[in-house]
Amino acid sequence: MKKFVILSAIVCCVILCSCTVQDSGYKTELTSYKWCSELDGGGKVSLAFSDENATLTLENGKDTAQIKGKYIADDKQFIIFVPQIAQNYRFEYTPKGKTLDLKYNNSTVTLQAE
Repeated sequence: MKKFVILSAIVCCVILCSCTVQDSGYKTELTSYKWCSELDGGGKVSLAFSDENATLTLENGKDTAQIKGKYIADDKQFIIFVPQIAQNYRFEYTPKGKTLDLKYNNSTVTLQAE
């Protein structure tokens, strides 16, 4: 009986210790930083993630637009859901270390990690 209990304990330890959460990949790289860029015309773009929400802020002079809502992401794209206006925004992205190419409707902007 003692051998069975010890063997069961070892098997349980091996099974429970092998359960891990994968925190690598492009999605983790995307959501781990705040991304910003100052454009040639004086505009600013910033992208930030917190918990389940994403915020994309566009500034140009006195004008500011913000896309904010829950998001889902994979290793190539993410979607921000804005139910208040019944609109969803899909962005493709390519992380490159401390820079991020963000693509929307065939336009690309390069953001820097902060």
